[in-house]
Amino acid sequence: MRTLIYLLLALLFWGLCSLTLHNRLQFLTQAAATEGVIHDVKFSSGQKGRKTSRKTEVIIQFTTRSGQSIEQAVYRHQHTKTEDKGSRLEVLYNPDKPEQAAINEFRTLWFLPLLCGLIAVGFSVLCLRRLLPATSSNWQWLQNLRVACLVPAGLSFALALKVLLLR
Repeated sequence: MRTLIYLLLALLFWGLCSLTLHNRLQFLTQAAATEGVIHDVKFSSGQKGRKTSRKTEVIIQFTTRSGQSIEQAVYRHQHTKTEDKGSRLEVLYNPDKPEQAAINEFRTLWFLPLLCGLIAVGFSVLCLRRLLPATSSNWQWLQNLRVACLVPAGLSFALALKVLLLR
């Protein structure tokens, strides 16, 4: 039963990874780059149990190739200081729909596909581990492989957790 749950979770996260990766790559093939300015920074915080999360809403302003001025809110989960107002940064936007914009930085573009991929790898390795025989007298290497599967699964989940917390 656990094997089936691991398999379903692995397939779910591989699907999410593929979908988010496809959407991101499609956006990047259409995107035009321009320089934007941080117009305003708004902070909000929330309480989840014992942990307080802090969300930063950055209002960016940029001009499209056609000369249209766009002001848009972009969310960040990092510690952006108010001194960042007026800072310049590269913005990617869809020329057909300029309201679809993103700051051109690694964590903004690749956070979700990376997180889903790491979780998918973890569940895939756990599923593989469950499919390998638990005991075998002649096949000691299979038993070693079964134990070794815990290492990439654990690393994958730990890295996914780190990516999520550092977001």
